[in-house]
Amino acid sequence: MRVTSVSQLLILPLAALLFSCGGGQQAVQEQVVPIAVADTVDFPECKTVKIRLRNAAKLSTLPVVDSVMFDESVEKFIGEPAIVVVKGDTIFAVDVRKAPGIYAYRRDGSQLFAYTSTGQGPEDFMILSDLHVSPTEISAFDRPSNHLFVIDKQGNFKERIWTPTYTLAAFKGDKGDIWVDFSNLRQGDGVQLAWAPPVERTDSMIEVRAVPESMRGITSTDLQTFLRLDTDEVIFHPAFERYIFTVKDGKIAKRYDMDFGDLWWDDEKMASVASSNAWARILPDFPIQPFYVQENQKWLILSFRANREKRYCFIYDKTNDRSRIFIDDDGKYLGIKAIVDDEMYFFRVNDGNLDIISISDIF
Repeated sequence: MRVTSVSQLLILPLAALLFSCGGGQQAVQEQVVPIAVADTVDFPECKTVKIRLRNAAKLSTLPVVDSVMFDESVEKFIGEPAIVVVKGDTIFAVDVRKAPGIYAYRRDGSQLFAYTSTGQGPEDFMILSDLHVSPTEISAFDRPSNHLFVIDKQGNFKERIWTPTYTLAAFKGDKGDIWVDFSNLRQGDGVQLAWAPPVERTDSMIEVRAVPESMRGITSTDLQTFLRLDTDEVIFHPAFERYIFTVKDGKIAKRYDMDFGDLWWDDEKMASVASSNAWARILPDFPIQPFYVQENQKWLILSFRANREKRYCFIYDKTNDRSRIFIDDDGKYLGIKAIVDDEMYFFRVNDGNLDIISISDIF
């Protein structure tokens, strides 16, 4: 049995991102790439989603319809599925820590392939985040080397795509366009999010969004900043921000305003933290973390830990504008990893496997 640590941090401070392994410091020393600023675009108001913890039902009352037990008899098996993408009967996953690599499994747990070539060679990676699966390929972002790492659907190396200095997250669209999240590393110009059109070089990008004033000084990002939905939409959730955005063709629009009430620090509080030299020590006290977002055509799912205590799962039915909140009363799960139709895939703390929970009858 594999024992999984419950202290896995999905929001990583700057020092961990840049100096956690060889190659990070070299990337920082590269020349900063100039970014052209695009015209601003007005968008309609987004949907406000109200999240409150009171009257939470027990997550254990929802039916577990299946479990994915990853095969451990193979030569290279996954240790912790930190990022999961489900396509049909295939489960793609990235292990960040225990057995770093990109993996593919069937729902019955049998392995299709494992790409685990770590290092600094031309077909190697170091630390992967932001897993995406298109109809033809699989990509993830290798933070220390500043490259998008791409393999085909059979698990064979395909290419590496360079991204600008200070990139903390990146995503390759189906058309070949590239999205880049700098968080707050580009302090000279305050660019947070940038985009390179298809067939354009990533050293000539368009500014899409600046770092909010209240966040300037804080440098952090999640393991999955960009998320591709089953509708082929792409959403962007910057760390420690209450908004979820839609991004497409070099444009960005607020999609959801997550109203956590008093549980979320306001802009004044965030600005005070950001201006402090001790922000990396203060942020672990942020009330909502770790924070996981999943969405499909019908559901928006938010799973999170509140005030370092119990973990919750907020389920919003987009089609009928109704919601419910559940508490992980048994402490069984770290967080949601995927939503497919009416089934949630949850990461089990004790062994790193996945439980599939049905939400078809929660109302």
